[in-house]
Amino acid sequence: MFTKLADQFANHFDRFDVFNLHPRQLQGFLEVLWESWRKNPNKTVPIAPHPGIGKLDGTKPITPVNSMLLSLDDEILSNGGTKIERETLRDLVIDILDENNQGNPAPDRFWPHLIYAYLVENTRVFDICQRLLHQIVSSEQLGSMSEASQRWARTTEMLFFRDGSASLIGSTASELRPDVRATRRNAYYRMFGMDLNHGTLDQRPYAYEKPKAANRDFVTTFESFLREVWRGYINSTNSAGVNMTDTAAIADLGSQLREMLLERRHNGNLTREEFSFVATMNWFHLTLGTGPDDEHNSPIVRDCKAEASSPDERLRRLGERVGVPAHRKARSLLTMAEPLSNILVMTERGDFDDPGEVGALYDSSLETGQAMLEIINHWSIATGHDIKATSVTSTGSA
Repeated sequence: MFTKLADQFANHFDRFDVFNLHPRQLQGFLEVLWESWRKNPNKTVPIAPHPGIGKLDGTKPITPVNSMLLSLDDEILSNGGTKIERETLRDLVIDILDENNQGNPAPDRFWPHLIYAYLVENTRVFDICQRLLHQIVSSEQLGSMSEASQRWARTTEMLFFRDGSASLIGSTASELRPDVRATRRNAYYRMFGMDLNHGTLDQRPYAYEKPKAANRDFVTTFESFLREVWRGYINSTNSAGVNMTDTAAIADLGSQLREMLLERRHNGNLTREEFSFVATMNWFHLTLGTGPDDEHNSPIVRDCKAEASSPDERLRRLGERVGVPAHRKARSLLTMAEPLSNILVMTERGDFDDPGEVGALYDSSLETGQAMLEIINHWSIATGHDIKATSVTSTGSA
């Protein structure tokens, strides 16, 4: 989502120029992704068309990319910073859509799985950035902020700390659901049977509705799936002895996970919420940077003197500056967020239902196998559940 846009910016400008875009333009970008998915014939969940989608002048269709760019000036970075012409932004967005359709492991989606939002939020990046933003707009406790950081603060507040227009796809707050944090926890619990590992900023338990219809067996089933895949990997590296790989068990567990996750998605349930929550956490993930180089320290990280060689260390230092401790396993949570998202998207699609197809999960020469090894290692670290040990029953949250 925002990181994909940043990757496209990096090919022409600075990746953090994304933070210079006007909030209205970033909201338009999300609308482009949603509408492009909604009109994609390969999507797995049917979504009814929005009544506002139609013709601009009775003859000219409003395409998603065009709708984002309507009424914008030719030079569109109205928050300040480097100027980018309208046609350039159009090309960048089209490149993102083409990349999703051709190279993404799940071409019927334009955003990560809900597990991505859960893992990123579990690092406490949202709470830390909320406290950081509050100090920026209400005091000078953190020192003088650069223009770039002021633009980040303005855009972050506009996008994620104000009730959005009901017509925008990212808006989930209403009189019925006034607390978006509680709404996110409700979605995590429904889909995964897990809560976040932290409560309120004053360390009280966070109140939210836990419905009866929830996948409370997700963790147990998923960890069994990981253990069977690990067994397959161990046996694939042994040149002698009995091969204990149980491809039927892997496929059965994959099918259980698929049915469990899709049960929560009937008729588009949680789809809009997932889109909104993933976009939110992706923005804050991008704020932390995604690489080890100095160039991956965003302006706000630099101004807060939180520069570091990894996103988790930047988060830890930001947390220290504002008095909100980051999750001590933030490194593992951030590392497995994207690969686990991809694996669950593939699982929901039914890629691992056939015993003859599950070998990719433990073949370390393949991208899928490499992702699974990374997930197994970091899930064990983050949860304290040793996936490589003898199978045990476990529940809880990362």
